[in-house]
Amino acid sequence: MSAQGPLVLVVDEDRVFGGQLVRCMGLQGLVAQLVPERGSLWPRLAQTPADLVVMDVSSPGVDGLQQTRAFRQQSRRPLILMSARADHSDRVLGLESGADDFITKPFEPRELVARIQAILRRTCPHQPAVTWATGCRIRFGDWEVEPAAGCLWDAAGRRVPLSPAECLLLLTFLRSPGRLLRREQIRQAVSGGVWYGGARSVDLLVARLRQKLGGARGGSDPIRTIRGHGYLFEGDGRPAQVCPG
Repeated sequence: MSAQGPLVLVVDEDRVFGGQLVRCMGLQGLVAQLVPERGSLWPRLAQTPADLVVMDVSSPGVDGLQQTRAFRQQSRRPLILMSARADHSDRVLGLESGADDFITKPFEPRELVARIQAILRRTCPHQPAVTWATGCRIRFGDWEVEPAAGCLWDAAGRRVPLSPAECLLLLTFLRSPGRLLRREQIRQAVSGGVWYGGARSVDLLVARLRQKLGGARGGSDPIRTIRGHGYLFEGDGRPAQVCPG
């Protein structure tokens, strides 16, 4: 985070468009910097920790999904993808690969700013709503989730990273074990009432979390789909908070 507030990095090899976007963000009260080459993103993050990354994935010769997966494997920072490709499948695949949001060019800069602000309200470390101390975990079944670190720990001690949205979704389920949650309730809980992706994006988010919970446990899946209604988390009762020391 910068001294002026949360920092947003804009990764776009189109320097003209990227520069215009950074200036528009500045006019809207955001602190933003342009990263004109994807290869320089990680050195920049090492020098200047950012709170959110906006990355263009539509340049020729670049596999945007591969870039997204690589980013999510190395960081749990919120990630918004930009693309000139308007195909709905690109949006779906981008979200499945770990992006927190997806916006298609051309777009109104104020819309992107609104999406950034919505994500920062629920994920930026300086926000009062983030109260988990480092090392504190919630235990459920054979799992433990560490909200501050954004990760799961299975019974064998293996670490499973979560995106910010996946972590918030899991915490929402843990607060309501055995209770039906409709998509609108999930939207409200995960996004603070600001959601741009539609019902399909909720389903994709649930699918990503379900894959992580089920895949590492040999197929066990605590999330139950109630067709036409929503989702139910089959937990083991009220989770216990565990803090070292």
